Amino acid sequence: MYAIMPRGAGAAPSVLVCLLVSGLLVGSADGAPVIGFRDTSVSTSPLFTFESQGTNTIGDDILTTNDPVTVDLQLDLSGVGQGDALFMDALFEFDAALTDQRSRSLAGWTVHELRFDGSFLFKEDGSGDPILTATFSDARMWILSDRGVVKANTGLRARGPVGYTAGPALPGVVFAENEGFRFRTDDVQDLFGGPVDVNHVRPPDKYQFEDFTFNSSFLGFSGVVPEPTTLSLLALGAAVAMRRRR
Repeated sequence: MYAIMPRGAGAAPSVLVCLLVSGLLVGSADGAPVIGFRDTSVSTSPLFTFESQGTNTIGDDILTTNDPVTVDLQLDLSGVGQGDALFMDALFEFDAALTDQRSRSLAGWTVHELRFDGSFLFKEDGSGDPILTATFSDARMWILSDRGVVKANTGLRARGPVGYTAGPALPGVVFAENEGFRFRTDDVQDLFGGPVDVNHVRPPDKYQFEDFTFNSSFLGFSGVVPEPTTLSLLALGAAVAMRRRR
């Protein structure tokens, strides 16, 4: 089902994107990372597509994965005594709708803030059993543009509520406290592999983006605690261990 795997670090972003992510626009830090996949493990390139499906600036714009896609999903389950787990070739599905878009000038750039509500899901390869699901609201992506062309993208980061739910593939696991996530972006381009255009459609701060794609890695943040039944078993095990020591 899953294997033990060592942890690793991601790549560093550019200076301006780093400022955006580190707190200038993003805000407070997340909790400990417990869920993640590397961009090198993603089966499909590009991973994500943003579609501007009509003339409405945001009403029908969506962000989805390019199905079907698999990733090597890593989890830190030390909070429930299971160590690190790796689900090879886990099925990954993502679907979000754009709910708001705001823009302003910063250091000679135009900074666009896109807000999304949606969900994503990881499932075991073969059995199709859910590993975990996540629902979220007010996740935000900051895009930097200059003269109507996208120059950088900070990725998608949770700002509003996030709820992780463990599936049958993770028995005895409950996600709680400081839940969040961050999808990092690479290779942002239009559907033909070129630069992404941005059109100013309504003053003072409404823009429309050309359809674009990008690759990504993922980090999820949450406390991991045992479910009540598991807690009882852990307590029983501790009591037995204490008696043996006596």
